[in-house]
Amino acid sequence: MNAKRTAGKPIAWDVEQPGQSPGYLLWRVSNTWQRRIRAALKPHKITHAQFVVLTCLVWLLDRGATAVTQVSLAEQAGLDKVTTGDVLEVLERANLVKRRPHAEDRRAWEVTATAAGRAKVAAGLPDVVAVDRAFFGHLKAETGSFLALMQRLDAATQDRRTVA
Repeated sequence: MNAKRTAGKPIAWDVEQPGQSPGYLLWRVSNTWQRRIRAALKPHKITHAQFVVLTCLVWLLDRGATAVTQVSLAEQAGLDKVTTGDVLEVLERANLVKRRPHAEDRRAWEVTATAAGRAKVAAGLPDVVAVDRAFFGHLKAETGSFLALMQRLDAATQDRRTVA
């Protein structure tokens, strides 16, 4: 039995093997890491996105932020404003955060973590850190170089004016 051939010309590939594509490798590595983070957070009954937003909020508050807005939290977490708002709604229903109108800007919401929210971060953070240490520990002495490259890539791609 002959397999049907796909119609059209062969595709002009940029690489000999998929593992030579930085985007493909980033996709694979990121998915593996996220799967492990989700597994670590499952016993804490919180999603990865919820944990990131909540942890960013606590981090900002612990560093002296007097008023954390949804917009500043979205920027810190690297999420868009709509997604951040959706996540905050869930966190608020779970009594992990409180939102109130900003004292000076009527368009803004001020966000704070509740005691239960802080406890959730304190409980989950060691498990997330353990995943990171095990996962990125494979890089051994090259961890610092990898981190520097990731920071450079992050800084170069965080232009929020474009959606590309």
